[in-house]
Amino acid sequence: MTPHTSPAHVHFRFDKIKLTALWAVALAPVLAAWVMYFGQWAVPDGRVNKGRLITPMFSLGEVMGAPEDAAFWPRQADGKRAWLLAVYSEGPCLEACREQALKMRQVNVALGKDQTRVVRRFLGEAVPVDHAVAPTLTLSPEQQTRLRAQLRAAGIELRPLDRLVVDPHGNVVLHYQASQPAEDTLKDLRRLLKLSKIG
Repeated sequence: MTPHTSPAHVHFRFDKIKLTALWAVALAPVLAAWVMYFGQWAVPDGRVNKGRLITPMFSLGEVMGAPEDAAFWPRQADGKRAWLLAVYSEGPCLEACREQALKMRQVNVALGKDQTRVVRRFLGEAVPVDHAVAPTLTLSPEQQTRLRAQLRAAGIELRPLDRLVVDPHGNVVLHYQASQPAEDTLKDLRRLLKLSKIG
């Protein structure tokens, strides 16, 4: 102890160090979570999106040349805009198309109490509608070209029967290749619906 250091002063400095250490322990998990979330560093496989996150994000309303509150947008029973699970269609709905329709339906049912927040649609060329096939948000050739161009800008080459998840604001947020398991879409939708306050 130096001549100018009193016991009280040493005790105060020790308390300050303890307080700083306690704050560091408390804030470390928060900081680690922030780094993992925004930097996608050391994130366990189960916490990473299974679908391809679309960046830059774009609006389906822009693609269709329609206002964001357009009547075409799928709605829940209470009138709120729904999340959209869409399969890109080209041509008639044959066997592979019907398999995707079944996968979409299984995903929707597996969402349980949240299934009413999600509406299934084909997106692109009109397909025949029956009990197994969801209706189509029909796109003109020009609209389909705009959709593919927007996805290409995000590094995604859109192919027939690929799946898209669109939020209630109309933002196209996730892309899945036709060959990806339906479980991938289900896991991402569960997470989105749990975290989302919209739709």
